[in-house]
Amino acid sequence: MNALRETAAFLVGAQVRRLGLLVWPDPKGLQETDVRLHLDVEFVGVGQNEFTCRTDPDGQTPDIDMERWPVGIPFSRFNQRQRIWATDQFWKSPSFTYELFETAEEQALGVGVGAFITSAYIVKFVDDVPTGLVFEFDNGVQIWSAPSGPTGNGIGRKADDFCWPAKIELEKLQ
Repeated sequence: MNALRETAAFLVGAQVRRLGLLVWPDPKGLQETDVRLHLDVEFVGVGQNEFTCRTDPDGQTPDIDMERWPVGIPFSRFNQRQRIWATDQFWKSPSFTYELFETAEEQALGVGVGAFITSAYIVKFVDDVPTGLVFEFDNGVQIWSAPSGPTGNGIGRKADDFCWPAKIELEKLQ
């Protein structure tokens, strides 16, 4: 858990190069599938790196992994891709995987290229069990990454975008 805290805190001050949603194809949409937050950030004077925020296979614990993804699909094409996922032909394909939808150019999540991460938080239950992450940007927008029912991870802009089984609190990381 210390590695999670250290990595999330390390991202504070980084500048967004790319921001996206990694989506497991599901014709029912974002509410019914595993959605992960992908951050491609620049560390001023140090270089850039890419990170993906997800929920661990245990269904509760947040995780951040360093992983590179090629340039994704513009988020404006999400509905078009969703219609393709609804076809039998798509599911007969031997190699489907997560698809990356780029959101920063269109500011689909309210955060654009060049924004800075100003704060990071661990979402935890009152009993201190961590269950998600929140990143706040220099324009005040927050992006939440937390478990989303039986489907895996979800992305939202506020706590009410999730169904919490118990009271939560935020731990600000320094």
